[in-house]
Amino acid sequence: ITDGMTDFDKELAVHDYIVSNCHYGYPENKDDAYTAYGALVLERSVCDGYAEAFFVIMSCLGVDCDIVVGTDEGLHAWNQVALGGEWYNIDLTWDDSLPDMGNYIKHTYVNVADDVLERDGRTLAGLHIAFGRQKLTDQDELERTDVTRILVDRVVMRLRRQLAGGSQV
Repeated sequence: ITDGMTDFDKELAVHDYIVSNCHYGYPENKDDAYTAYGALVLERSVCDGYAEAFFVIMSCLGVDCDIVVGTDEGLHAWNQVALGGEWYNIDLTWDDSLPDMGNYIKHTYVNVADDVLERDGRTLAGLHIAFGRQKLTDQDELERTDVTRILVDRVVMRLRRQLAGGSQV
């Protein structure tokens, strides 16, 4: 991430970083698969971890982002991001084709509308983890900041625990 990048440039950089470095699946502690820690540190997670990692980084970069839970033959998590005053879906899990397609990074599910996801068999379950689409009050903004801080603190805490135990990160 460099000065002068647009929010779209940041979105693609974060998307590509996570998709390139995280593999779909479960680490040794299966609970970590559902967290940003699993995606960013252990480099192994499921949809929840991909979505949480994207949310944490985009929030730290000041880009409005939500975690969304819906269905697609079961529960599935992805993100929505605000760009230019509009909200778009982005699904890193479904874009993660590595290593199946070599080093090729797909952008099939970057900035797609709800109807595209519905065509692919997904429906929004209406569970937005963050607060993006409605006008934020000061209390909502505080809660959004708290959610981001808690998620970042959780990753940092696990890193410290791992380092204290002499493990390589």
